[in-house]
Amino acid sequence: MSYASVFVLWMVLLAWPSWAWPAQIIRGPILQNYANVASEAELRIWTDMAIRACVDYGPSPLLTMQICDSNPVTDHRLRLTGLTPGAPHSYRIVSDGAVLESPADFEALRSPGDAGERSYVIIADFRWPQAGTLAHLARMATLNPKAVLTAGDNGYYLLDSQSDFDARLMRPFRELWKRAWAFVGAGNHDNSTIFKGIFPSIYRITDGDLTIIHLTSWGGLARDIQTIERLRQWLAEPARWRVIIHHHPAFVCGYPGEETYAAAIRAAWVPIYEAAGVDLVISGHEHLYARSGPKNGVTYVITGGGSDGLSPVYETCKASYTVGRKVSQFGWLHVEGDTLEWRAIGATGEILDAVQLIKGSEPPAAPTIVFRHELGWTTERAARCILNGQAVPTSGQQQVPPGSHRLLCEGPGGQTSRTTTIGEAEP
Repeated sequence: MSYASVFVLWMVLLAWPSWAWPAQIIRGPILQNYANVASEAELRIWTDMAIRACVDYGPSPLLTMQICDSNPVTDHRLRLTGLTPGAPHSYRIVSDGAVLESPADFEALRSPGDAGERSYVIIADFRWPQAGTLAHLARMATLNPKAVLTAGDNGYYLLDSQSDFDARLMRPFRELWKRAWAFVGAGNHDNSTIFKGIFPSIYRITDGDLTIIHLTSWGGLARDIQTIERLRQWLAEPARWRVIIHHHPAFVCGYPGEETYAAAIRAAWVPIYEAAGVDLVISGHEHLYARSGPKNGVTYVITGGGSDGLSPVYETCKASYTVGRKVSQFGWLHVEGDTLEWRAIGATGEILDAVQLIKGSEPPAAPTIVFRHELGWTTERAARCILNGQAVPTSGQQQVPPGSHRLLCEGPGGQTSRTTTIGEAEP
């Protein structure tokens, strides 16, 4: 082709009207429901040109309803109404007869009090494209979660760089968020106008008999009066299960220098958790995994190992957590009736830790520990035990040097610890 031909073709392309080019979705779709109405959803997309987009949707696999933009825009917020709570639905995105997004399925939120089965995944402190994050996203997709939650520090993108934000957060999660609710929490690395324009800093989601509340824990917000009042109000509403998410943990495991944040959370929020019967508190920030036994009825988890850069587990971690590991992982939360199950899942799919919380008319009793001659022990109602910081069977015997030895055992009813002294008469 001659230079003259190339020039003519280029001039033709420049003169071609913009409406002749098909529009493209450059960000999204993401499903959100911060209005907290079980029969609704907000589907959000961004396009490379102003168009009037429509969503065809209905009970799976039907597409019997439609909602469209009122005017051509590039930032599209389309409110889907008339959903059947708890049921699967299908949708596709179209414009002027052209399909912009092929059909996908999602499950609507359940009506308040519905105890049906559902599961979620949660990740924090992840970095794209590190191998750990790539593996976690692939593994999460196989679990077919109802929602993808995060506990902050989402991708470590450059603040207020739209291209970096898209590359490190929006595009990696695109296929997951196309089919699962996107409930994204803020960390101390998410202080950008781009992030705040899409994801709120505090929210509450009710999915059946489960309430999930996200709070922003940095920037002094743990002491914010409005946040505290809203937290009290949300926790006063009926729910069988109550789960809290915030970026900074209430009890430090890997970063002793973060005690300032932890102390503020313990002073302002933890008494409210305990009084309201919160079941599980999930945090990130520390790049490791840790889980406590019930503390005044509340179980605390740190799931900050969403990538490859991990933090050491300090000795002081043992004072607050039953499990503490320097390991990359994400979390899986499953709720059905009177059972809530939490799992920490590694990059290859292995279950690193698991615990069940069970509701009942009578709370289960804590484990009992009985020491035998030398250092032998038996327990009742114990699911796992730790002797001097190392996992051991729930009953057994071990050769140990003279001195003081601490055995901690955990079960559905809580945890119990006892200390015995070898080489001297036991009190």
